[in-house]
Amino acid sequence: MTVSTGDTTMTFNFLSTNARCLFNKIDELNTYTRTVKQTTQQPSIIAIQETWANQADTDSMYAIKGFQLHRADRKDSFGGGVALYIADNITTQQLDIRTTHAESQWLRLNTNNFALTVANIYRPPRADAEQFCAELEHSIRTAMADCTNIILLGDFNAKHSSWLASDNTDRLGEDLHLLCHTYNLTQHVTFPTHIHQQTPQSCIDLVISSFQGDNINVQPLPPLGASDHIVVGGDINIQHTAANNNNNNNNNN
Repeated sequence: MTVSTGDTTMTFNFLSTNARCLFNKIDELNTYTRTVKQTTQQPSIIAIQETWANQADTDSMYAIKGFQLHRADRKDSFGGGVALYIADNITTQQLDIRTTHAESQWLRLNTNNFALTVANIYRPPRADAEQFCAELEHSIRTAMADCTNIILLGDFNAKHSSWLASDNTDRLGEDLHLLCHTYNLTQHVTFPTHIHQQTPQSCIDLVISSFQGDNINVQPLPPLGASDHIVVGGDINIQHTAANNNNNNNNNN
């Protein structure tokens, strides 16, 4: 099972990485997913940034057995693109959230009366930080109006010394830090995620969520192929509440 349930809790396992071209790593991702399943539980969410896919590519080129594929390819130039793989036994709804200063996907997941909003985000290094943060705040506010369970996965190209002491805080890192405080969200990654021979290691691949304490675990995993970004893995535990039931019922109406 990709989603485990108890009487009052549901667990979603996730992987997130910047692949820097998914096509030449799709076989490895298939193997990676099976390997993770043998050691822990098979992920129910896989978020990929910089797929480098284009509209001429067919979904079969990126298929993983047991998962539904959601793609958002870059249309106006080479590179970029994001993709979400969601376990087949989870119902998904695409949210009407659009961004121009980042490539993103926003999905509502529903299963067994539990609801979760998942965002997959790639912010290119040259994208305007102030405008990106303003768009992100609007997107978070829109998503949380219907469902307070939320997780944002992706490559934000932002740094803050509270996430990794060796990083120098930049403008976007400061803005994201404040945004998390405003909406009672937490950034959970506290280890290097971008490892490049010519630049210092940094923490720019983030996991931001409404979950805290033992309800979320995050860990570093080996990269896919020759990507200079590691895979960030983890799990989240959603507590069953009356509010959660109402969120899910609203989504099904």
